Amino acid sequence: VGGGIALANNNPDFEGYSAPSGRRAWVATAYDETGTSSATVKALCAKHVRTVIRHKSVSLPELAQPRTATARCPKHTRVIGGGYVESDGYHDYPSASYPVGKSRWKATSFRTQTGTTAITSYAICLK
Repeated sequence: VGGGIALANNNPDFEGYSAPSGRRAWVATAYDETGTSSATVKALCAKHVRTVIRHKSVSLPELAQPRTATARCPKHTRVIGGGYVESDGYHDYPSASYPVGKSRWKATSFRTQTGTTAITSYAICLK
């Protein structure tokens, strides 16, 4: 029903993304230019829980201000988790990923290079 990533603080690591991968897995990436750090990805699972995953993408224009993608749960469901994926995890920098109210998940990022990419927010919704 959720997950996340923990980065070691011994070097300038940064998270690439952290999001659901289908209904039974969690995927995340991290980057470390020195090759000496580590990251731990965790998945939170529950039996007999019915969920639906919704997503919303927005473009990240080159060298622009942060943009936010907000995924919304369907009516009569509520958000219990979420995450995000950036199409260029190396040059896009996440600044937020969190629930908003009872039915939305917000993810914010900005781009530091030329070219346009995207960020996708995921909401895990309890039926």
